[in-house]
Amino acid sequence: GSIADIVVVTPNPTSVDEVNAIFTEEAASDRYDGILGASHDPLVSSDIIGDSRAAIVDLPLTRVVDGTLVKVMAWYDNEWGFTNQMIREVRRLLGLG
Repeated sequence: GSIADIVVVTPNPTSVDEVNAIFTEEAASDRYDGILGASHDPLVSSDIIGDSRAAIVDLPLTRVVDGTLVKVMAWYDNEWGFTNQMIREVRRLLGLG
């Protein structure tokens, strides 16, 4: 398992609670069902081995600095999760749903 350290600057001020609420809502949506996860529990790399989702956001690690600098940490299984995401993408491109 691996972790991605994603840092973005937002156009508008935000908060950790707002960022985490968005990820939690999107992870529960039909659009990202089976693709994105959001965990309130502490995670380590072995927790996500065999998980077919593209990423699981580690919500306790979310940080916001000065209102617009957002840091999000997302775990993924760099073999199984990646392969499953590529299969989903090929199916989407072929119109197989």
